[in-house]
Amino acid sequence: MAQNPPPSLNITVTPKYEGRTPKSLDVHLVIERPDLTSNTTLVSMSDVSELFPVPPYTSSDAIHASDSEGDIPLVLENADDRERYWKVVRKTTGNVTVTYSATHINNNSAPTVALLDLRRDHDGINGAGMSVFVLPPEDKTYTINFCWNLRESPDGTRAVWAYGEGPGTVTKIGSTKLVSESHFAVGPSLHSHPSTVGEDFGFYWFGQPDFEVLQLAEWTQTLFRCMRRFFRDTEPTYRILMRRSASSSGTGAAALLRSFMFSYTMDANNTWESFQILLSHEMVHTWPMLSGDDDVTWLDAKIRERSNGTRSIDDVVLKLLDRTRLSQDDSLEDLLDVLEEELESAREEYERMADAKLVVPPDNSLSPYLTVQKTGLEQYEVGFEKRTEEGKSFVSKVVPDSRAAQAGMR
Repeated sequence: MAQNPPPSLNITVTPKYEGRTPKSLDVHLVIERPDLTSNTTLVSMSDVSELFPVPPYTSSDAIHASDSEGDIPLVLENADDRERYWKVVRKTTGNVTVTYSATHINNNSAPTVALLDLRRDHDGINGAGMSVFVLPPEDKTYTINFCWNLRESPDGTRAVWAYGEGPGTVTKIGSTKLVSESHFAVGPSLHSHPSTVGEDFGFYWFGQPDFEVLQLAEWTQTLFRCMRRFFRDTEPTYRILMRRSASSSGTGAAALLRSFMFSYTMDANNTWESFQILLSHEMVHTWPMLSGDDDVTWLDAKIRERSNGTRSIDDVVLKLLDRTRLSQDDSLEDLLDVLEEELESAREEYERMADAKLVVPPDNSLSPYLTVQKTGLEQYEVGFEKRTEEGKSFVSKVVPDSRAAQAGMR
């Protein structure tokens, strides 16, 4: 007997313009029969106030909800977990419609806190879903139907979400995390490689950057297909978005679900080759990885030695990835279990390290990539205590004769 599909969550995003200047993103949600009782959460959003000069959706009427019985009064609750919850005052009946307008668009010169904010780029907007969307909680699975309404946008406007390009509807099954933790872009001067809508890969930018962006896009597409093959990836879509930054002194990036965004600064002697390491690093975040090159290299050398070169750290990574795809745990304990299959001493060595006991690596522990050299280091001591009050940092308890004291700290 066929199972019923998850309830639908229909999301329509309408960009509003004045001429060729984007002014807002109007959001229209239809939640299929949430059947909520009084004082339960209808929609929520992470606190992203640090990304914007003025926090979004703070007025009492910023979020509007209704059902077959009419308007639904909402109460905003700011919780200790840095989540903001809009709770219904009465029970809901049938489908619920939620509307709001995202006007908190940072201009290009606003300080860059992270590549997650809603920001103007040329004549378009890009950002992460968490900076825009107020959505039902993530503890439920939906049939998410995401579409763009471009009727009020300039001619030639294109729109893309991590899981597909608009204006047609893109459907995904999953929690609202698929929307909040992914990137999007919309605007008339939005370019892409490939130039036509593709299923598996898209590289997007606004305007004309001052370096060979098409060569970078082509190289990145090749890299993605190699990584996808190595990690045995079967997801059909992947999107990379590029953002110009007038306020950044360098490049940066932020990886989310099936997408990442990176920034560049004009007139910074950019070349397409200069972005290769950054993009390689961000793309790997799509799949499980072990942090710390030295730690991975150490383990890799020991696994290769024990298996006479037939196995490597790659086998550990792929085992963990398979567990994730089967919705199994991939915690530290699971990592140690997998490592014990490759190295019987793995758990004991980890516990020695975690207990702050001296671990001296053997001479060949970093082979074949690196060689071990013993180096003496001065024990690090900051020489003072630091506390934060009301967003300001204060120094106290300076240690006499420390470097901090010698530098004049009091």
